[in-house]
Amino acid sequence: MFSGEFLVANWLEASPGSGRLERYKKGSDFRMLEDRHEEGLVTERVAGESGKSFLRVYFKTRQLLPLKADYKLVLDGQLEFRISEIVATNEGAWGCPLESARVNSCKADANVVISFDRQCGVPVRK
Repeated sequence: MFSGEFLVANWLEASPGSGRLERYKKGSDFRMLEDRHEEGLVTERVAGESGKSFLRVYFKTRQLLPLKADYKLVLDGQLEFRISEIVATNEGAWGCPLESARVNSCKADANVVISFDRQCGVPVRK
């Protein structure tokens, strides 16, 4: 399980009006949907210590998410981030720190949260 929190770096727009997190069977190439979360997903624009702008995405009520899954984060129905190859450090018991993850074609920074650049997003395929 991991914290279920994401940080999107270099987010310059306003916070999205809607967000959706979908969980897929790991390795299914995002074809086997297992769960979908729209209610309680919070998106807020925040500034890091260096002044860098981030979009923080998390659940109002803390939710731990399974590691053995792939995720798709969709913002405003327009931009998607396919999060896969999540690898845990297996250290600690609650919200296990992560060793690595991928977001679309980008390598993500992973620890307690998964962070990645806004440029890793792709337009939603319709």
